Amino acid sequence: MSSTDYWIIDDEIVPMVIIQNNIHKVETDDIYCSRCNKQFVRNPNVKKGTAQYYRCNKCLSLKTTVKDFLYSCNIM
Repeated sequence: MSSTDYWIIDDEIVPMVIIQNNIHKVETDDIYCSRCNKQFVRNPNVKKGTAQYYRCNKCLSLKTTVKDFLYSCNIM
């Protein structure tokens, strides 16, 4: 037993309960859009692996999606 794991109260050994604080770590790195390479501020509630995590709001619009689709089609 170590003194950091237990309290001694009235000559009795009482286990210490440690509650860890679940503070979300805020990313301080510069975040750049994967499509237009412009810096943007990411919403803290966005999950990794989604388009919102990697793209700015402008690049998430329907107009941009349609433009990307049209430019990706090759007609020969």
